[in-house]
This record gives sequence, C-alpha cells and structure tokens, in this order.
Amino acid sequence: MPNETSEISRLERSDRLGLAAFRVLITLNAGAILAMLTYVGGANNTSQLSIATVELIRAMWCFLGGIVSILIALLVSYAFTASIPESRFSDFFNKWIVLTNAVLGIACLALFGSGVAFLILGIEKPL
Repeated sequence: MPNETSEISRLERSDRLGLAAFRVLITLNAGAILAMLTYVGGANNTSQLSIATVELIRAMWCFLGGIVSILIALLVSYAFTASIPESRFSDFFNKWIVLTNAVLGIACLALFGSGVAFLILGIEKPL
C-alpha cells in the first residue's frame, strides 16, 4: 500500500500531466483555426488546390467544439478544486472527475480529427 507522501506525489504528477494535455489540445484546435484563417486570407485563384467553403465551415465548427470541450473540462476541474471537501458535490466529483475529463479530452481530440478530415475531404483540384 502506498504511503501518503507517494500518493500526494502521484496526484501532483497527474495534475501536471492533465493540464499539459489540456494545453496541447487547446493549442492543436486553436492552431488549426489560425491556419484555416490564414489559408482563407491568402487563398487566390492561382492556388493549385482549394477547399470547399462548406468543409471549411464544418472544420471550423469542429475545432471550435474541441476548444469548448476542453474549456468545459477545465471549468469542471476548477469547480471540483474549489468545492468544500466532504461536501456532496465533492463526493460526486471524487467518483466522476477523471472520467468526465477523459471523455471531454477524447471528444476534443475526436473533434480535431473530424476537422482535419473535413479539410482533407473538401480539397478540390481546379480544372
């Protein structure tokens, strides 16, 4: 059975890793939005490839949804951290905080992948 010091150390490491994962997911989605906006701003008729507007919009919504899901995960984590220990709220989240954040993180990653897929599927070659 682990002692209290090693358990605290494990929890601190998991907090740092979780926050780092959230930062990476936000950066991926935000970077994708910026790249899309840069592409749209620099697109012209001489480009070898174009992306259908409908697919650009779908991808933008996916990337935005990914950012929102991670922000919700951060808000849930903050609410848990700020809750009074031993309260019903705290007891509930002691059981569900990891699963909730994992589901929101996976949703964010899936939305990022969907956004990239929409962009790839929307590529059109000019005649």
